[in-house]
Amino acid sequence: MHITAIITEYNPFHNGHLYQIEQIKKRHPEGKIIIVMSGNFAQRGIPCITDKYTRSEMALMSGVDLVLELPVVYATSSAEHFAMAAVGILHKSGIVDELCFGSETPHIETMQLLADLLLHEPESVSSHIKHLLSDGISYPQARMEALIKYVRDTQKTIPVYSEVLIDLLSQPNNILGLEYLKALKYYHSSIKPFALQRKTAHYHTIDVEGPIASATAIRHHITSQSPHKIEKAMPSSAFELLKPVIGKPITLDMASSLFHYKMIMSELEDLYAIWDVPKNLCHSLYHNAVTFKDLSDIIDRATSKTYTRATVQRAIIHLLLDIKEKDILAYKQLDYIPYIRLLACKQSARDVLSKLTKLSQVPIIINPAKAQSILDTTSQSLLNYELKASKLYALLAHDPGLVFKDFTYQPFRK
Repeated sequence: MHITAIITEYNPFHNGHLYQIEQIKKRHPEGKIIIVMSGNFAQRGIPCITDKYTRSEMALMSGVDLVLELPVVYATSSAEHFAMAAVGILHKSGIVDELCFGSETPHIETMQLLADLLLHEPESVSSHIKHLLSDGISYPQARMEALIKYVRDTQKTIPVYSEVLIDLLSQPNNILGLEYLKALKYYHSSIKPFALQRKTAHYHTIDVEGPIASATAIRHHITSQSPHKIEKAMPSSAFELLKPVIGKPITLDMASSLFHYKMIMSELEDLYAIWDVPKNLCHSLYHNAVTFKDLSDIIDRATSKTYTRATVQRAIIHLLLDIKEKDILAYKQLDYIPYIRLLACKQSARDVLSKLTKLSQVPIIINPAKAQSILDTTSQSLLNYELKASKLYALLAHDPGLVFKDFTYQPFRK
């Protein structure tokens, strides 16, 4: 049984995602497809357009066999931690043969060389990054500039033009692809990477002009009164599941009152313990919460050349969920992933689940209610963040039923 994996958000599922699944099935007609998917919050630090169970069903109805959850502490983190945890799930599952990811470039050999460079970062690159960060440049930009300078100076490691490097280090899917390759090397994984040239609109475009559109564009048009624009860019089954949220999307602004309450009830110094929230950014968010009513305004004020909008939004999610840096350090000691959580599985793919249960290096969690008897205290705390995230999402969605869905949802689907 050949098993191909995809790491994804499906926020929401669209025709570009369907194309990827179809290409995998062409390569391995008898194979199975599993995905590692973000839960209710996305990597840009925003609530997903619809809940994780609905998005899991979109995936199963479109050709995926089994869905595993990427814990929220990693799903709302930088590309490096996002990839390290997601690949960790696949590696520790013991069942994956191939990882397929979308890329804006055909230069897979160059990506492999860059991934080696990122995993074993030279001291000159590290020191240059620190220098650029001290000048107020964001980390992604600083890393790109430092790597390009290193390659130019050595002129041996990666024999390609600067323009190619800029493309590799600046396009969102290329960045994630590089991190996936780096993570595979970190785990010494036998999983083979396969980069699929993306057949979709540019990641950041908001135009929906044909059957292929970006998830960004679809999310943008969720608020419109022209659902047909979205419909043509999605499989019909996924669109039907998305219909209930068209015109009433869940946004980060819905957490404005919660964020203000969090800031009012907290001492600034206590917030420094939250993971991945630099002190300067923490200070900005804390004081702007007094001045501005909506989170969107607070985010606008905090966004700068040092802190990207996504960085600020992720910081807000971490503050709302009270994700402690000391906990993340403890999880890293466990190689990021101390358990694997099943979100959904086709009835016809129970053999995949059986194989997973047999070969996984870590416990498989199907119902969180039974996790306490399986997990140690540190591992349970990672799962607790996930349950807390579900409660926050349910509050933003004004859907109390979502709070209990972690315990009542039946993962086996037709």
